[in-house]
Amino acid sequence: MLSLATCASTRVSNELGANRAGPAYQSAFVSLAVSMVSGCLGGLVMVAARGSWGSLFSHDKGIVRGVKKMMLLMALVEVVNFPLAACGGIVRGTARPWLAMYANLGGFYLLALPLGVVLAFEVKLGLSGLLIGFLIGMVACLILLLIFVLRINWDEEAVGKLIPRHASTTSRDGKKK
Repeated sequence: MLSLATCASTRVSNELGANRAGPAYQSAFVSLAVSMVSGCLGGLVMVAARGSWGSLFSHDKGIVRGVKKMMLLMALVEVVNFPLAACGGIVRGTARPWLAMYANLGGFYLLALPLGVVLAFEVKLGLSGLLIGFLIGMVACLILLLIFVLRINWDEEAVGKLIPRHASTTSRDGKKK
C-alpha cells in the first residue's frame, strides 16, 4: 500500500509538472481504484484466514477465539487503509502534503485516539473498542481526503505547477547581459 501511494504521488506530480491534466487525473483515479480493489482483496484474505491465524501463534483457545474475532475488525481496517494511503499519495502529488497531515492529525489524534480509549475503557469493549475507534478515525481521514481529491480542478493544478522559463541572464559567450 505504501508503494501504491508512492507511485500515485510520483505519477500525479510528474503529470502535473508536465502540464498534462488528463493523465494526472487518470493516474489519480486508477490509483484510487486499484487501492480499493486491493483493500477489498486484503480484507477478504484476512476474513478467510481468521480461523487459522491465531493458532499459528498460540494454542490457547481464548487467544485463538480473540484473534478470530479481531480479524473481522482488522479486515475492515484493511479495506479502508488502502484507499486512505492512495489518497495521501495523490494529495502529496498535488504538492499539498499538509492536507494529508491535517487529515491524519484530526482523524487519528483528535478522533480515533480519544474515541478508542473511551470505547475500550469506559464502555469496556477492550481491544474491540480500540479498533473501532481507530476504524472511525480512518474513515474520517478517508472522507476528508476523498473530498479533496474529488474536488481537484486538474486543469488548474497542471497550469499551477508549471515552472516559468526565464530568459537566461548570460549570453552564449558566457558574459552577463
